Amino acid sequence: MVKSFTLAAASCTMASKSGGEYTYVRRNSNSYMPSFMEIIDSNDLRCNKGATNAGTKTYMDVKAGDKIGLKLFNNEFIEHPGPGFFYLSKAPGNVSDYDGSGDWFKVCREATDMECAQIRITGGTGTAKPSPVSKIPGIYSKTDPGLTFNFWGGKGAYVMPGPAVAKL
Repeated sequence: MVKSFTLAAASCTMASKSGGEYTYVRRNSNSYMPSFMEIIDSNDLRCNKGATNAGTKTYMDVKAGDKIGLKLFNNEFIEHPGPGFFYLSKAPGNVSDYDGSGDWFKVCREATDMECAQIRITGGTGTAKPSPVSKIPGIYSKTDPGLTFNFWGGKGAYVMPGPAVAKL
């Protein structure tokens, strides 16, 4: 069973297969990373500004159960505090035409920036029903404690925003 997915906030660079800048990642129209709160209620939260339906025609084949990793182009560094999240959303047809309006599920938490990489998962049964699923936008609120927390002097425990990591 072959499934095509858009992977939000992640990259599809693996040690055995990697590409140049934007090989598997939808190019966006930003020259900077937008303020998260600026786009929290926008479709731009899916893949960044200008990336919706403007993706590459290339996707990476990944076997079900494989690990994929993140490699920033040009050996850049992630220099912001707090977590980032990796989400998957199944494309109902051609992944490069998918606008991300379907259900999304969180696969892990890590520090990263917002982009959409296109992967095709092969070798699985295709019967997994991840839960919980969410729509983007809609997974965060501007008042979520984890989004308003002050990392430079905030008091109390940090509360992770958004849904839980999905169970398959």
